[in-house]
Amino acid sequence: MLRRFESAFRLGATLCAVVGCSDPVPTAVGAALTVNMGETASCPLHGSPPALGKPPPDSAHNIAGGVIYDGEASLSAGCSVIQDGDGFKIGGNMSSKNPLFTFNVSNLRVDAAGKGTGDISISGPSIGTTVTSTQKCTIQVVQTGTTLKIQAGAVWARYVCNTLADGPSPICAADGEFVFENCSK
Repeated sequence: MLRRFESAFRLGATLCAVVGCSDPVPTAVGAALTVNMGETASCPLHGSPPALGKPPPDSAHNIAGGVIYDGEASLSAGCSVIQDGDGFKIGGNMSSKNPLFTFNVSNLRVDAAGKGTGDISISGPSIGTTVTSTQKCTIQVVQTGTTLKIQAGAVWARYVCNTLADGPSPICAADGEFVFENCSK
């Protein structure tokens, strides 16, 4: 009996060496985004700001957004949503070639009520450059019923940036929503 077990163990080890055994493939990061920007003389828009998702997130209609996964539809995404005391630290980025844009969130911390501040940068053809928050953007985790839509590894939040700039200009304002799922915890 022991001899059969040893033979089976050696056969399993040999098969892994030949075909390559590994840990299960982790689930890809999922992301969705809406961006609303108002056109002004200092922030001229050239087309619509980016939207991402199937559909994009829309808390006014209680739609969390159908995320698109990293590697799908030209999306590259990464994120972390880490428990920090009674709140969370959040960082994330997403970029796409179709539609062409990048969106980054950094230095973001939300409290137990889901409120916080952080830095955001956005780029794409509609604004013609990369604009970055010069003041902290306000963040509010979306709430459905009595539940805040945040947990270690996932977040759905609304953001408002009063001042986004690229050097001396353009000076833009933006708001919208972002979703990150399957993030580092």
